[in-house]
Amino acid sequence: MGCTYHVGHEFDGEETMGRCFFSRTEEVPPRGTRCDAYTGVEADGIAMALGMDRAEGDVGATIAILDCDLRIEAISTGVERSWWPRFLRDDFRVELRDETGRKVTPRPMMNSQIKPFWEAMEVALGKAPRAAGRSKLVPFNRVGSLTLGKLGLVVPQNVAQSIEDDDADLEYHSAIAMIRSPGMVVWHHRKGRMGFPPVAGVFLADDDVDAILRCSEPPEHNRRDERAARLGTDGERGVVKAIKERTWRAFREFQTSAQPPSLRAAGGRANSSGC
Repeated sequence: MGCTYHVGHEFDGEETMGRCFFSRTEEVPPRGTRCDAYTGVEADGIAMALGMDRAEGDVGATIAILDCDLRIEAISTGVERSWWPRFLRDDFRVELRDETGRKVTPRPMMNSQIKPFWEAMEVALGKAPRAAGRSKLVPFNRVGSLTLGKLGLVVPQNVAQSIEDDDADLEYHSAIAMIRSPGMVVWHHRKGRMGFPPVAGVFLADDDVDAILRCSEPPEHNRRDERAARLGTDGERGVVKAIKERTWRAFREFQTSAQPPSLRAAGGRANSSGC
């Protein structure tokens, strides 16, 4: 199956999400057209025409990105940032090759921006001992009958105790990695300036709300919007809004509690980089 992402637009009098599929199609009344992948000999022929070869007995997915102006190193970094939970939780493996055959292998644990988020996920999973003032596990109350998930928070180790530190890595850490059950980081939840100390957070959604969160995401799976058209009820929109608000409130409360006493006494502000 192939997929092209266009901007959402009107087609034949109907609003579309902008995705175009190269696939088999089948009409499924009353739901409309279903897109199915090519299989067997037909699929093999298309793959060969695209230069997609696989070793005998290999398993997993092979994806070709056509007419791409990104360097393979940028794609590798994107894979690391979006899929590091699968690498570290499920022994997920990715191998990238450019048009010359040069191979690049994503290595998320070598990425200094990701290490604190992995520690936060260990806290969220209850696998890491919690240290007062440096890490915290925050379970969330239900919304109606639905369990929402849990939030792991950590202050990265070896953080310079200076509000003036402008390390780009630390700025990246002041966010919450929002993760659904497939193990993809959908979005880094953050607001305004980074505050002090930098904090890495991971929110792991429960299965109860997985379908609701999926419907709140655009095709790019890069944010969550309680106003998304695919959310069918006010209750579903309320779940998305509650998760966004509760995770950020817990994040800021933990960040404030982790500040040096002198900074808390000053109201959490220093220079122009306060919370």
